[in-house]
Amino acid sequence: MSIAGGLADRLAELEACVNRDGLCTVLSSGRVVANPVVAESRMTLTSLAAVLTKISMTEAPRQEPGEASCCPGAVVATQH
Repeated sequence: MSIAGGLADRLAELEACVNRDGLCTVLSSGRVVANPVVAESRMTLTSLAAVLTKISMTEAPRQEPGEASCCPGAVVATQH
């Protein structure tokens, strides 16, 4: 889960750069090209999707009546 969190944070940073700088950039020669951050953002999103597909979110086992539960309705993450 920490990998997914780190990738999500990085993706947010990259998207902020694209929002600030735009989808294209102008080279010193005057040529307009795609902002390299766009490709990095796309690769980070692909990596995040791959990590998330390996995480299975399931409901915690139900407690029997009378049993104490610290987190009713909790969700447990497991890796495949």
